[in-house]
Amino acid sequence: MAADTPVAPDTLQQVRTVCAHDCPDACSILVTLDAGRVVRTEGDPDHPFTQGFLCGKVNRYAERVHSPDRLLTPLRRVGAKGEGRFEPITWRAALDDIATRWQDIVAQYGGEAIAGYAYSAHQGLVNRNLPQALFHALGATRVNAAAVCDTCNGEAWDAVVGTAMGTDPERVSDSDLIISWGANLDSTNVHLLPLINQARERGARLIVIDVWRTRTARHADWFIPIRVGTDTALALGIAHVLQREGLTD
Repeated sequence: MAADTPVAPDTLQQVRTVCAHDCPDACSILVTLDAGRVVRTEGDPDHPFTQGFLCGKVNRYAERVHSPDRLLTPLRRVGAKGEGRFEPITWRAALDDIATRWQDIVAQYGGEAIAGYAYSAHQGLVNRNLPQALFHALGATRVNAAAVCDTCNGEAWDAVVGTAMGTDPERVSDSDLIISWGANLDSTNVHLLPLINQARERGARLIVIDVWRTRTARHADWFIPIRVGTDTALALGIAHVLQREGLTD
């Protein structure tokens, strides 16, 4: 968090922090505290990308933080699976229990008997990479967590453009033509929409390609509906025309 910023009345103070969800937007948040208790969360209007917007989950984060159902300690099962019987234990006891079980598994079967599965959590570099160091030290079998998230598009991107990164999202407002292919931006990429709208105000066109008329498609300049499974055929057709007509750089 950044330095505290006092706000009226005197019992309140405001701090700047960032969303801890597994989401690449990493929204900037202004949190209002009353004697150290979270009473309000709101988007930071000074952030150049998220521009003061928070999703419905984080807008109500104060309720989650102070919910009577929130777990405050580790729980250990004391009954059979499915009975729902647990007892609270300390973090020290939980860590000791896990470490002992892992040591027994490694001693009996070897490190590869443990499958290390971790992903990006709150998108921080330390949080994303530290578990891999742990699994390496254990000699564990490592599972590519991205296999259930974005491996397919990652492999496709590498095959077409190599290791080059994508366009800076803040440059979208400078575009002349924007194509949303299989992406319902209105529901899944809400921070990009204001930048797209800025580009459209300057004359850019928005083309949406999808198998159904999404909320994004409803306000597109051109909606191109396609049959399920025909994306590749359309992409190859577009590539053929671009090459044949000499329209590539």
